[in-house]
Amino acid sequence: MINKSIQIGNMVRDPELKHTQAGKAICNFSLAVNQAKDQVSYFDYAAWEKTAELIVQYCKKGSKVCVESRPEQQRWEKDGTKHSKVIFIVDRIEFLSSKESSDKAADQVQQEFSDPDEVPF
Repeated sequence: MINKSIQIGNMVRDPELKHTQAGKAICNFSLAVNQAKDQVSYFDYAAWEKTAELIVQYCKKGSKVCVESRPEQQRWEKDGTKHSKVIFIVDRIEFLSSKESSDKAADQVQQEFSDPDEVPF
């Protein structure tokens, strides 16, 4: 079974780089993706190792990227309640904006909106 997704969108916030206990790099980020006129969807992604490090190096809030990924459902239990969430695991990413234009886009978003978590891309 093949399950691939290709989405173009803008980073909602700066990507976060963490390391597992085994020392593997993982980067988590979210994209705002235009679905239709005046409709935006938000998706969460995870990238590993070298890809993760490159994303953190070259992207920030407002950066435009094209991501080829596959969905993965995460399940966990907390306080007796079962939870689940679908994230996308990055297979390939293409940077569509330069670092300078990402800086300008992030500055513009910051000036236009008082709540930094509400990005209208």
